Amino acid sequence: MGSGSIVYAIGQARKNVYTSVVGSAWLNHQTPPLLKGTITRIVTHPSSAPSTLMTAWLLGGYPAQVLYTTDGGSNWTDITGDLPTRDANFGPTDIVIDPVTTWLYLATTSGVYKTTNNGNNWTLWSSRLPGGGTQAVMTLRTVDQRSAGGNFNVYAGIWGSGIWLRNGAEN
Repeated sequence: MGSGSIVYAIGQARKNVYTSVVGSAWLNHQTPPLLKGTITRIVTHPSSAPSTLMTAWLLGGYPAQVLYTTDGGSNWTDITGDLPTRDANFGPTDIVIDPVTTWLYLATTSGVYKTTNNGNNWTLWSSRLPGGGTQAVMTLRTVDQRSAGGNFNVYAGIWGSGIWLRNGAEN
């Protein structure tokens, strides 16, 4: 992490967000006002560009929510959009970001969703996923090989079914 990098942490009872600029004291942001439940996960922007150092996504809530901050956790925007949050079996488990396109890939207990417009619209992105695309996906990871002429690949860890790979550019 470079100078000015922010570290995010989830606090007591999975309600509070803490941030710290590397080498500084922790700041308690309390519960993000838009959050209707507890925090599941916080993920920072994968780029180290100065314009992205304060950017993070928060998963949680009930019904499920995806929140976004660009100011180090002081203010949050709900980007849940049209996700099927009313489904009792739906819950976000992980999120990854394409640092070039800023497309988001969301692992859920009901498959993988993708947005190309910062959460306004989400699409079930589970083509070739075991179980008809609705299995619980626990983790997402990416490998960016575009600089070498390759793809931006998204890997999904699927409960009981192994690893799934898909080119992030696919619709």
